[in-house]
Amino acid sequence: MGGSPLGEYLEEEKLAAEVHRALSSDPEMYIAATRSNMERTALAASSKAAEYGHSISIKTAVYQNDGSYEWPTTLARMVCESPGLAHSKNAEIARILTGRLEMAKPFPVAKLSKPLSEAAKKMVRPILAEHGYETSDITTGTDIVRIVRNNVRSGAAVPQTITTKFYADRIELDGRSFQYRQRDRVPTGHAWHDLSLRLTIGVAGVDVPLAAVLKLRNIGIGEFIQADETAIANGTADEIARRRQINQVGRAHPTALRLVQGTIPSDGENVAAHARRTWATLAN
Repeated sequence: MGGSPLGEYLEEEKLAAEVHRALSSDPEMYIAATRSNMERTALAASSKAAEYGHSISIKTAVYQNDGSYEWPTTLARMVCESPGLAHSKNAEIARILTGRLEMAKPFPVAKLSKPLSEAAKKMVRPILAEHGYETSDITTGTDIVRIVRNNVRSGAAVPQTITTKFYADRIELDGRSFQYRQRDRVPTGHAWHDLSLRLTIGVAGVDVPLAAVLKLRNIGIGEFIQADETAIANGTADEIARRRQINQVGRAHPTALRLVQGTIPSDGENVAAHARRTWATLAN
């Protein structure tokens, strides 16, 4: 003996409620189910219009409104304005995005590696292009970060491997990073004079003054000062800490130590005259 129509209806309602409850616990599944319903509704509406001789197209968009809708453009602006952030780990970038977007829940780290929609790419490309970056190779959010981190420029007149980038604690030459080192000189407070890079020449490591590297790269002192100030302003906490260690007073130059330790005569000879005489002696 079959059940009553009312009983069957109640069973269907109960089943629908269970399905709804299960879907509600998984946002991705719920979004997929909603998108499927919208597509069926759009298809039915298109078919109905066709019965009356009208050809229509219906586009629908279903996404989770968690506050992250504009994350691709926010990420692009963020790394373009502060390129140092592009060297952060994905977890740190996600944390910063959470704050920038004022999200109630943390921005999902995995979202950075997921393919961007065509609409998102169209909004991101002008932001990168405005800052001179290449925009053709964008698929995911991590691509946005990679392009800025590697300084991939559009329409470069020279090969992209010829690059010089400055960070608070290091310099990047053609994609290779070299940590700043304190020169074996009396510090002057001027980075281009006080710092050096450890380069391999032949088979040996050699400390090359930063000023010499800048000259080889055709970078003026004024240009370096501006780039260095920007790098420090945009540097991470670790980069700033390393720069402070590097900037600690280095060992005085041996010649300077000998001058300082020299005995000043008491027969009235002034310090300047004594220094000149000592320098002359050392020079010989």
